[in-house]
Amino acid sequence: MKRKYIILSVIFPAIIFLNSCESLLDETNPNQTTVQDYWVNETSAIKGTNAIYAALQRKGTYRRWLYFAYDVRSDVLYSRSPWADLSNFSKFTFSDYNFEVNYDLFQDQYRGLFRANQVLHYVPGIDMDPDLKKRLIGEASFLRALFHYNLVNLYGNVPVADHLPTDPSQGFEQRTIDDVWGLIISDLKTAQESLLLSYSPEEVGRATWGAATGLLAKSYMQRHDYDNAIIELEKIIIDNEGLYELVSDYASLFRHTSENSTESVFEIQFSNEFENGPDQDGTATSSLGCNRSIFFAPTGVGWSDAEVNRWIVDKFLEERDASGDIDPRMDVTLIWNKPDSLDPVNLVYGVPYLTRFPEGHSKHDSQWMRKYQNDYWRDTENWDSPINFIVIRYADLLLLYAEALNETNRTEEAYDYIDMIRQRVGLETLTSTKPDLSQQEMRDQIEHERLLELAGESVRFLDLARWGKLSSDLSDRDPEFEYFVEGKSELLPIPTQEIDLNDVEQNNGW
Repeated sequence: MKRKYIILSVIFPAIIFLNSCESLLDETNPNQTTVQDYWVNETSAIKGTNAIYAALQRKGTYRRWLYFAYDVRSDVLYSRSPWADLSNFSKFTFSDYNFEVNYDLFQDQYRGLFRANQVLHYVPGIDMDPDLKKRLIGEASFLRALFHYNLVNLYGNVPVADHLPTDPSQGFEQRTIDDVWGLIISDLKTAQESLLLSYSPEEVGRATWGAATGLLAKSYMQRHDYDNAIIELEKIIIDNEGLYELVSDYASLFRHTSENSTESVFEIQFSNEFENGPDQDGTATSSLGCNRSIFFAPTGVGWSDAEVNRWIVDKFLEERDASGDIDPRMDVTLIWNKPDSLDPVNLVYGVPYLTRFPEGHSKHDSQWMRKYQNDYWRDTENWDSPINFIVIRYADLLLLYAEALNETNRTEEAYDYIDMIRQRVGLETLTSTKPDLSQQEMRDQIEHERLLELAGESVRFLDLARWGKLSSDLSDRDPEFEYFVEGKSELLPIPTQEIDLNDVEQNNGW
């Protein structure tokens, strides 16, 4: 196979992975800590592992752009951003493959991978507590799998960062999608064997056994390997029953006042402690906040670069709870122009909807995401939201388990796990309202359940990909899909800079 490379360069002890286009300095600073001098003890092993988690807070990971790649490119949201390149990104039509969003998405996954590979390369040789060493290797393995998970879902055939190059001129071979998934699954199995079930409050946010098992199950699901997905999901749901539980208050899942709950399997830790600090990691006062909320907030509150398609509102209104009220998840999920009969006040960041939007937006019936927005505690947005983002949620795993059961001809068994989700928000059970569904009818129902439970949580695009539903046919509910080209638009283009510098093959159609 022809070898393709991404070139790496490194500076220590800050543990910063530089862009592949940057060259090493010709002069060596004799006072600078070398790689070999850094990885010498338990403290450096812990700090090196912590640096991998910091990569989850970069713009191209969970600070900002992944939400545009997974949520806005789905049929749930769309963009009318005045920033044309950003708007075109979700229309599958942007022409500059080095456009900031695409470039950051690609590069920042590799920054995280480089950090993970340092831990996996150096920590095994450090003389330290063996149990801690095993755990740190497990954390690095999980995080390496998570970065590759994003890359393979967004870009397909990518260079596989499965080792630490011995010098900056070495790089990684571009591999097939099957090969990338193979490394992800291998890393997650390593992580499973090494990670703890839980941590002390001081260590909360680190990858656990459940995080590795949940991501392994999600990986099998994307591969349509339902039998193995069931095995992994049952380890969490049945064999370790009670390890995770649905919280009673659905809204609390998306608020900074109730983070790391019993329903959270893995979440990114954000904070506004260093509000308005530098936009990337690397200094003691770098911003630790999430940027999603200011981009997703309505006009006058934030940038309104992402809005919700109207068909989601109609889906929520299809069914009422046992008391005749609308699904309570609707107001948690959406900011929308509710009829006065449902809510005569209908506040948007403390101001009634029709007061804030008396003409333009109410006329067009615009709606926005409320999940992960800060309107429950402040009247505006800024760059640094303190709300953690949940990457893997127990409710997601329950619905995936129902889906896997249905796909393996165990449709009747799927009802119980869907009912757990419905009963939490006061909806009648599916068992009572729609008994004896066929396999195809259950597929349709699971799509409905996942939409209402998980909208805006960066799973919809992957759901559509798994179900083979990514196509221009979606344009009847999301006009942006008019520009979707099958065989091309499922994946993003690899940045041109990587193509030029490293002889990486471009994705189909781009």
